[in-house]
Amino acid sequence: DTESCKIPNLNALDMSILPYLSSPSTPTNCRSNRHWTYVVGTNVVVNLTAIRSEGYSFHNIHCCYRAISRVEQTLDKYDDQADSVILVSKDCVPLDKEDVVYRDHHALVQKNYRKSTAKKVHFWNESKSRKQKPPNVLLIGIDSMSKLNFQRTMPSTRKFLKNIGAVEMLGYTKVGENTFPNVVAFLSGLNESSLEKACYFTPLTAQDACPYIWKEFNEAQYITAHLEDSPELNAFNRLKTGFVQQQVDFYMRPFMQNIFGRLHSKDCAGPDTIEQKIFSFINNIENMSETNGIPYFVFTWLTGLSHSDMSAATHSDDIFTAFLKNLNLSDTILFFMSDHGFRYGTFRETFFGWFEDKLPNFWVYLPPKLQSEFPLWGKELKLNSRKLLSPFDLYQTFRHVLQYFSSGKANKLEREKNVLVERTYGSSMFASIPTNRTCSDASIAPHFCPCATPKQIPMDSPELLSAVRTALNYINALLPRQCSHFSLKKITAGAVMTMTDGSSGSRDYVLAFITNPGSFLFEATVNCSSTRECKIKGNVLRMNKISTDVSCVHTADLQMLCYCTSR
Repeated sequence: DTESCKIPNLNALDMSILPYLSSPSTPTNCRSNRHWTYVVGTNVVVNLTAIRSEGYSFHNIHCCYRAISRVEQTLDKYDDQADSVILVSKDCVPLDKEDVVYRDHHALVQKNYRKSTAKKVHFWNESKSRKQKPPNVLLIGIDSMSKLNFQRTMPSTRKFLKNIGAVEMLGYTKVGENTFPNVVAFLSGLNESSLEKACYFTPLTAQDACPYIWKEFNEAQYITAHLEDSPELNAFNRLKTGFVQQQVDFYMRPFMQNIFGRLHSKDCAGPDTIEQKIFSFINNIENMSETNGIPYFVFTWLTGLSHSDMSAATHSDDIFTAFLKNLNLSDTILFFMSDHGFRYGTFRETFFGWFEDKLPNFWVYLPPKLQSEFPLWGKELKLNSRKLLSPFDLYQTFRHVLQYFSSGKANKLEREKNVLVERTYGSSMFASIPTNRTCSDASIAPHFCPCATPKQIPMDSPELLSAVRTALNYINALLPRQCSHFSLKKITAGAVMTMTDGSSGSRDYVLAFITNPGSFLFEATVNCSSTRECKIKGNVLRMNKISTDVSCVHTADLQMLCYCTSR
């Protein structure tokens, strides 16, 4: 709530939205599966007690393991499956399918490190300044989790964050429609169009050359990890090539590809949930870090948890709480966050859903040790918690930490590799941010700006009809020949926006309408002058999920807009 941006203080359980909040489905009980092995350090331990309790003996069963490895192509010759090829070693003992009584997956921090990882271990073992070890940076992201839905579905986790002194960033706002533009904004400091010019020219272009922040953490001798749960919905691989070569020390995609290829249940991997497998691996990285005195940067993104079901995270609330309690956060900066709110369905069509989509969950934990060493960091973080923020600010916060603690190599890498990539967005959350910040100042596009109050207007008003025609013409102009052109079926919502920054003149209209054919539901923000000259602001958004064949087009943007004619 600032002079230039007043975001409504909405009740997470407002009476008007209760009809849209479904009860979570019955969770799968993963613990009912056998639990015969577990990880201790770098070893897989066999639980003889559990085996005997089920009537088996270690002497009348055969155990074997299969190693999962990533098959790397080369940057001068790769295809769109470059990030998806894995090799699973052969069985050590031939087994008939009916003879298999137990199967599980374990992700280990192995002793035989990659060469780049071994160099970091050597660096910190030889370093004379181990007392000056930089803080760890841990990012835990849950896809499609708004600030208010976090209150509704994960009260235990939220309570834990509050109790340890984590700060909720109330004005954190998305800058893109889906996961990719919001994630790359805080990993690169660039919006999607700037990233495309710098390194990501088409969806088939590998993203190895992109200036993602883990490169700077690598140069600062951090152990780095990129952990995601869902291979099909992965932030960097959905209709994209992803990476040709492994970018970090620990990359979980090959492990998850094998798990999802073998799952009998979409929720369980042996006796654990998918997120428990990831959390276990984070614990292993933490142990390695503490043993060797090495700082770590871990980027974790969980998509399967809440991407398709707004209430599903309820089942994982206690799992997240237990994981966070088990972490050693004494020297770790924690970012617990999301990319946007729930984007589809009847709830998204409500006033609450419209606001929630713009305001993802976001918390920052700065340990007391760092607050004591840098008192301004903690002070500014709390002041900034009630200001308008964006993912670009998170990128600058990462840079802020690196600049204070790195040897300078990270800055050199930035200068050498990204000379042509200028960062004009964002400010560190650990530094002063202007109170009168507007969406334009924060690089938040008008159609994502939460600093405006929509005022409903009649569905048959001439202004609204002009705006809808503009949006419809805009969509049709984008469509290739193999897509049907749309006509208007029904206008479902219309409002004029009142900006809190005092801007005047032309007016912005937010509108929703259904088209023929296909009954697609679109949302658009249209700016109209007093003479009803209208133009689109930002992108037109598809608000219902794809349920028709879209194989006639091959980009994510067109698949959201196209109704293929060859049906």
